[in-house]
Amino acid sequence: MTEHPGRRRLTAAVLLTPAAAALLAGSLAWASGNPPAVALKQSAATPAVTSSTGDGADAELQQRIRAVEQLRTQVASLRAELKKLERAGGDSSSTGSSSNKSGASSGSGTTASKPKPAHTAAPPVHANTGAS
Repeated sequence: MTEHPGRRRLTAAVLLTPAAAALLAGSLAWASGNPPAVALKQSAATPAVTSSTGDGADAELQQRIRAVEQLRTQVASLRAELKKLERAGGDSSSTGSSSNKSGASSGSGTTASKPKPAHTAAPPVHANTGAS
């Protein structure tokens, strides 16, 4: 009436064998399609060394590098513009304080109105990912 424990183990092993084989096959397929982590660390440490493979990967990499440099210059110019606006806002708050004195007496405290940031054009949409 009772089953032998060895028979249950054998049945479980027989049922799990295809799943283990599928897991191994999937792992090998993934590993063959992805570079090892050591190669990624070395390439990140030495970005100046490039190997020409002849395909579009090098061109895409150069395009991305140019895009990053362009974004860095845009961020730097926006920061400079923000500093100019903050300086201009500090100067205008001292001249516009006579109009704020009546609001300050009504209990609004010492909060001065800050200028709104200038509206800039939206960043271009990336052709491959669609991100802006």
